[in-house]
Amino acid sequence: MSLSRTGTAEGTHSVHLALPPTHQFQLPKKNVIAIKSADGRIITPASPETDDSSDNTWARGDRQAKAVPPTAARRPLSTSIVGSASPPAASAHKEPNPSKAGLAKLSTLNIYASIHVPDWLVAINESVATHVACVQFQHFNAQEYASQTGADIHVEPLYFNPMSLGAHDEILPTLEQTTYESYFSSRLHAEVRALELQLMQYSLFQHSIVLKDPHDLLYQVQVPGLRENSPRVDIGDIVLVRPLSALPSAVAAQESKRWRQHLQPLGIRHPAFLGMEYRAVVWSVHRASETVLLQIDTRAHLPPTANLRFIAQSQKIEPLLRAVQMIHRGLGVSNLLKSMLFPEKSDGVTQTKLSSAKFDIDWIDRSLNFEQQKAVAAVIADRYGSVPYLISGPPGTGKTRTIVEISLQLLARKKSGVQPHLLICAPSDAAADTLAIRLSHHLSQEQMFRLNGWTRTYAEVPDRLMLYSHSTQNNTFGLPPFHKLMSYSVVVTTCRDASMLVEARLTNKDLAQLVFNSLFAVSPSAAESLKPSLLHWTALLFDEAAQATEPESLIPLSVILPLWIPPSCLYVYPQFVLAGDEFQLGPRVISHSQNSGLGLGISLFQRVFNRAFYANHPLSRANGLRPLTRNLLPLPRPAFANLIRNYRSHPAILSVPSSLFYYDTLIPESAILSTAGAVSTWPGWHKPNWPVLFLQNSGPDEVDDILAGDGTGAGSLYNNDELTIMSRVVHSLLGQISGLAREQIVVMSPFRAQVARIRRRLRDAGLAAVNVGPLEAFQGLESRLVILCTTRTRRGGKQGVATAPAPAPAADHFVRQDQDRGLGIIDEPKRFNVALTRAMEGLIVIGDATTLTVTGDRCWRAFLAFCARNGLVRGGALASCDDSDLPPGRLERVLRQKDSANTSAGHHQRVIGLRGFVEDGEEEGEMVLPDEDEDEENDDNDYEDNDPQDTDADTDTDTADRW
Repeated sequence: MSLSRTGTAEGTHSVHLALPPTHQFQLPKKNVIAIKSADGRIITPASPETDDSSDNTWARGDRQAKAVPPTAARRPLSTSIVGSASPPAASAHKEPNPSKAGLAKLSTLNIYASIHVPDWLVAINESVATHVACVQFQHFNAQEYASQTGADIHVEPLYFNPMSLGAHDEILPTLEQTTYESYFSSRLHAEVRALELQLMQYSLFQHSIVLKDPHDLLYQVQVPGLRENSPRVDIGDIVLVRPLSALPSAVAAQESKRWRQHLQPLGIRHPAFLGMEYRAVVWSVHRASETVLLQIDTRAHLPPTANLRFIAQSQKIEPLLRAVQMIHRGLGVSNLLKSMLFPEKSDGVTQTKLSSAKFDIDWIDRSLNFEQQKAVAAVIADRYGSVPYLISGPPGTGKTRTIVEISLQLLARKKSGVQPHLLICAPSDAAADTLAIRLSHHLSQEQMFRLNGWTRTYAEVPDRLMLYSHSTQNNTFGLPPFHKLMSYSVVVTTCRDASMLVEARLTNKDLAQLVFNSLFAVSPSAAESLKPSLLHWTALLFDEAAQATEPESLIPLSVILPLWIPPSCLYVYPQFVLAGDEFQLGPRVISHSQNSGLGLGISLFQRVFNRAFYANHPLSRANGLRPLTRNLLPLPRPAFANLIRNYRSHPAILSVPSSLFYYDTLIPESAILSTAGAVSTWPGWHKPNWPVLFLQNSGPDEVDDILAGDGTGAGSLYNNDELTIMSRVVHSLLGQISGLAREQIVVMSPFRAQVARIRRRLRDAGLAAVNVGPLEAFQGLESRLVILCTTRTRRGGKQGVATAPAPAPAADHFVRQDQDRGLGIIDEPKRFNVALTRAMEGLIVIGDATTLTVTGDRCWRAFLAFCARNGLVRGGALASCDDSDLPPGRLERVLRQKDSANTSAGHHQRVIGLRGFVEDGEEEGEMVLPDEDEDEENDDNDYEDNDPQDTDADTDTDTADRW
C-alpha cells in the first residue's frame, strides 16, 4: 500500500549537464555565489566576466532550466538564483496570482510533516486489544552461568533499582558526584521517550506478513530501512503485531467514524481489527534483504496483513540504568572511581625533572612514530596517577595501532607480579572487530576471546574472528565455561555487550567476593591469612571512546572496578586508557536537545578531557604542543598523549580540519606526499598539489513525500541536480584516472533519501561497487576519493515566495528546520570534520555556498574561503568575503610557499616531501623551541618522554607544587 503525504512546495529549476565523450562534465559558467560575511552581510558577487571557469580541462556550458510553469502543488521556491546573470527560464511563464491564503499556506508548509495514514488504520492501533505474549528467544542465561560458579551464593545480589521507562525526572543542568545518578537517569528516560516517538514513525500499516515456517510459527516481514538501521531491529526484540480483518478499506473507513463516536468510549474493539495484539519475537534478521522472521505464537490462521509497531527494548535500556546506579553507589566510597570520573590535580603525579626521550622497549610494531611510542611508554610505566590516560587521535593518526601496541606491551610485562588480563572495548561491533583482527595476528585462540552479544548473527562476524568466538547450543553467541574465560589474556567486546560480564558476575568486585567468601566458607583461618591481588581485569583499553555515551562507557568500567573497600591484601588498581577524537562524530543520540553540549551527547572521553586537569595542562594541544623544558617544571606528569602525524590525507585535504579543530598541529605523513599519484593527473583539479574541489550547485532540493520501499521516510531531502553532477564526476574520475577502482570512491550525503537515489543512480549505471552511504557510516574509514553531496540548497525566507501578505520565514528557515531534527551538515562541526577527513587523495564537495554559509557556519566559511583563495571552485566564482577571522592555516601557507618556490625554480608542480618542508622550513620559527640554557645532556629532552626503566631520571611527589 502506498501512503502519500499532502503536497509540498517544490522547485522546478534543474541543471542539465551534457557528458562529453571524454567523460569531462560541464558546470554552469554564469553562476556566481554570494558569501555571507562574519557580520552577517551578503557580499556583492563578483562579475560573471571574472569567472575563471575557462580552464581548458573543463568543457564550458550554459545552465539550462526546465521551462515548466509552476502549479499550486509544485511551485518553485525561488524566482531567481543568487548572483545569476539572468532569471531562470521558468520565471517567464505567467500564471494567475494565487490567493493570499494560498501564499500564506505555501510559506508555512512543514516539509517534515508526517506521512498521511488513513484514520481507520491509525484507529486500529488505538483500539483495545488482548495482549498475547510469544515464546521468548532462547539466549544467554546469565543467572544460570553465575550459579555454575557459586556466585549466586557467595556474591551479593546484583544491584538494580528498576524504574519505569516513561518516568519523568527533572533534567539537572550540571553533573556533580552527588547528582550522578539523577543526572544520567533523567537523560536516559528522555532518550527513551525520544526513541519511542522515533519508532512510531517506522510503524507499518496494513503490511504484508507471510508464514514461512508453520512448525515454528515464523512469519517473514519486509522492513523498509532495515539495512541502514532505520529502525534498528535485533534478534530477540519485541514487535507488536495487530492482524487486520478482511473488511474492505472503504467499509472500514466508514465504520471507523462510527466506532470513534460511539464504540471507542465503551471499550469495544475496532471493527477492522481482530482484537489480538501479539508481542512477536524477532527470530532472525537479514539486513541485506531488509527482512526479519517474527515468531508469532498462535496456531490460528492469521490474515495476510497487519499493523506492526516497533517499541523500545527494555533489555537494551536496563544495562545502562544499572551501570549508572552502580557507579553512583561507588562514587560514595571509592576514591579510585572519583579520580577516574572527576580527575583533579591531586590525583596526578608531579614531575620535577626531565627524563630521557629514548625508550627501552622491545617494540612489536616498529613503525610507530615518536608520539605513539611516547603514549605506549607512559601507559607501561604507569606513573601518572590513578586518573584515566587519554590518547587524543585526530583522523588518520593511528589511535587503534597505538591501542594494539599498548595491549601487547602490557601482556609482556607483569605489574606487581599480577598476571595481566585485559578488557578491550569499542562502541560498535565494527570497531571491536578491527581491534580483534589486528590482535589476532599476535595472539592465539587460547589467548584472546572475541565476546559477541547473543543478538549478533553469524553472518555479521568476520570469518577470521569466528575462531575466537564462542557459540552456545542455541546457535547464538555467549560466554565459554568459567575456567576457559578466566584463562584468556584478552577479551574484546563492545561497551554494551560487556554487560554480559556484569550479569554473569564476572567483574573484579564480584570475583574478589567469590574468592574470599568461598574460601571463608571452607576455611575461615585460611581466608584471613590469604593475601592475593584481588584483581583479575588489570586494565580497560577503550578505543573510539568519543563515540560512546557516558552510560555506555560505564558498563565496561564497572567490570574492572575492584572492591570499594578491599580487605587486608595486596591492592593493585586497574588502568583505564581511552583513545578517541572529541572533534569527530560523538555518541548517536536521538533526543536532539542532548546534542547541544549537554547530557548524553557528550562522551565520557570528551567530558574528562575538558576538565582542567587535562585541558589547562601546559603540554595540551591547545597550547601548541610545546616541548617540555626545565622552565615548565614542576608540573603534573601528563596523563594524555596528542597524536599529530596524519598517515591518511593529502595536506590540502587536511589543511582546514587541522586549523579549525586541532590548533594547526597536524603533520601530513601520507605516502602520497613523496610522489605525484595517479589521482593528481585528473584534469578537474585546479593543480596537482591541491586535490580539493568545490562544485557549486544551486538546483533546488526536494522533499521525499512518500514512504518509499527503500526506507527513506517522508521529509527526507534529495536533489536531482546534485545527482546529475555527482554522476558526471564519478564517470569522469573513473574514465580519466588510470588504475582507479570503483570501490576506491566514496559518495556520501547527510540525507537518507539522497543516499538512496545516489545508490540507485550508480547501480543503474553499472557502478554498484562505488561506496555510498550517510556520513555516519564512514566514521573510522578512508577512501582514495570522497565526493560529499551536501544536498540542501533551499534556505528559507523569500526563497519560496516572491511576494506574500504573510510574514516570510527567516532567511535560514529550512536550514533551522534541519537542525531542529538533527539533520544536515550545516552548523554540525563534527559531521563536517568526519566528511572532509575520510579522503586520502582527493576531496570533491557539491553544494550551494550561500546555503552552506547562511547561518554563518564557521566551518563552511573557512572551507569556502580556503577554496576561494586557492582557486578550487568550479561552476561559479566565489565572491570575496570577510575571512579576517579565518586566516590561512599552517598547512595552507606551506603549500602556497611550496608552489611559489617551485614556480620560481621553474619546476613542474607536484607533491613532494611536505612533512620535511613543514618541519625544516620557515614554519619552524612558529614552533616553541627548547630553552637556550639547556644542558647538552638534555638535548634529547625537548619533549616530556618517560623511559619506564629510568627510575632515577625524575622524582615524583604526591601533589603539584605549581602548575
